[in-house]
Amino acid sequence: MAWWVLLILVFGLLCAGGWYLFRKHRRNKYRKSALHELNVSFEQWQTDSNNAAYLQRSNALLKRVLLHLETQSPQGSDTGSSAGLSGVSWAIRLNSVVKRPLSDSAINALVDQSYKADPQADIEAVQVELRQWLINHRHSKSQSRTQAAKAKHA
Repeated sequence: MAWWVLLILVFGLLCAGGWYLFRKHRRNKYRKSALHELNVSFEQWQTDSNNAAYLQRSNALLKRVLLHLETQSPQGSDTGSSAGLSGVSWAIRLNSVVKRPLSDSAINALVDQSYKADPQADIEAVQVELRQWLINHRHSKSQSRTQAAKAKHA
């Protein structure tokens, strides 16, 4: 009799573990796709050295990732949509979902340089930082609200 109870408990734990791993994989599928897209964009930059195109593609990718986070958030998008943000507000929103914020040079590249005809940016350094951002970002409800409110008043 005790063996049956133990067998049922082990089976239940295996099912719960499998379900957890399945959900974790599904939740992070967008992240894997975004990392792949960032790498493809970097490879394109390595062949054409078009800084503006790389930075614009990177900005668009980051906005899509943040919009995905907002649609997955339990409170919806009460912090406001990231789609229309630019400048300082955009930089604050980007840094609101990571523990280690993007450097000033990466922010400058994304916010200011990406709109210039011939942007001056260290694309390789930006690539490293954006890759880390995609790997490490999290959706922080309270931090996002606070920083989004600051961005609206900036």
